[in-house]
Amino acid sequence: MVSGSEIIVGPNDNLHEAIKDAGTTPILLRAGIYRGGFKLQDGTQLHAYPGEQPVFMGAHPVAPAAWEKNGEAYGLTWDKPFYQHPAKQVGLGDAGLRHRAAMQPHMIIVDGQPLQTVYKTADLMPGTIYLEGTADNPKKIWARFMDDRPPAEFDILAAQYQQILSTNIKSASGVVLDGLHFRFCANTGYQGMISLPEEAEGWELRNLDLQWSNTEGLHLMGRNHNINNVIIKNHGQNGLSSREMHRCALENIETSFNNWKGFDPKWDAGNKLRNSTENTLRHIKAIGNPIWWDIENQGNWMEDFEILDAICWGLMVEYHSSNNSFVNGVIKGTRRYNGEEATGNGIRIQSSITGCEFVNIHLEANEGGAVYYKKTETRHGEKNFSGNNTFDAITQQDNARNGQWVVEGHPDDHPDRFRNMETPAFEIRRR
Repeated sequence: MVSGSEIIVGPNDNLHEAIKDAGTTPILLRAGIYRGGFKLQDGTQLHAYPGEQPVFMGAHPVAPAAWEKNGEAYGLTWDKPFYQHPAKQVGLGDAGLRHRAAMQPHMIIVDGQPLQTVYKTADLMPGTIYLEGTADNPKKIWARFMDDRPPAEFDILAAQYQQILSTNIKSASGVVLDGLHFRFCANTGYQGMISLPEEAEGWELRNLDLQWSNTEGLHLMGRNHNINNVIIKNHGQNGLSSREMHRCALENIETSFNNWKGFDPKWDAGNKLRNSTENTLRHIKAIGNPIWWDIENQGNWMEDFEILDAICWGLMVEYHSSNNSFVNGVIKGTRRYNGEEATGNGIRIQSSITGCEFVNIHLEANEGGAVYYKKTETRHGEKNFSGNNTFDAITQQDNARNGQWVVEGHPDDHPDRFRNMETPAFEIRRR
């Protein structure tokens, strides 16, 4: 239905055709559930109809009768190919590393929460699923439900591999997404519930709520985007991630409780930003996960941020990154990972970090200490030096190590500047 200069679409209308035909004309989505994967065009505009809540859903209901009981487990016959990421051509039933979960996106959602994937039938326990068969020869998805109760006692959804919103246009520009909710996306490695393509330009993402995907929530690439008032929660690996993101503005973002699939947080989990330059992030909140600036980030500004109860580290800055500023923040309650002594830091800095500013940051009750700073490090056969950074008005309270900062190397190597604060006590570890 066309109303003036807008197109109004409901859940029972053909949104695929509306997107193809609309060009840059705004599409207003009425309340309800929109299922399936939709391809965005250059200039697509999708808005919630005023006062209503459209929900993009990547999962479908499963009737209790569809489950076949076998001992304590229930099997769901699966007649579509199991998606298998081309980078990991292995039998789906094999035992393997936990990152394999990113390559097996299928989800069974019980009362609003996905079950964990295991890789051997012997590992099935309440709250888990096991995929029987191979990518080309799927058989069943086996599940054990909470407290080993029968499926009739739950609301159950199933999701197979799908990107809810994506585009085949690498340089898509001017896309607007406003007021939309997203739930249960069975995506796979480095694909977001919403993914921007590598040459995207000038997207506007506003008032969005992205929850429960297999891997990533919002994956940003391209340049000159404006992202405001976005909730990113409960994603299997990373909530917010970027690669080659340039001159973008992110404001009022909450990215919390991610990595529900249990990836190794020292590797790639929580929130991770890569190869990104001259971006501005303001009013950022992360609960339960770190914010990790990883690999060649230059000239970025992050201001007014909270990182609470993260695991492994709070704020990580690493690997050939320079001239980034982190201003007005609170990092509190960071926990060690598996009790490992070198984790649980409020701030961790390593691998050629130079010219960065850390200004007016309060560090409190971090289990591994306030700061872990690798001044010198050999990585991939290369000797890396960090230094010439500025620490201004850093305050501390109740951190481990009695407030000492751990330094690998020596503080006098490539010296840093300390302003509006006393030079901290160092626990020096030479390397």
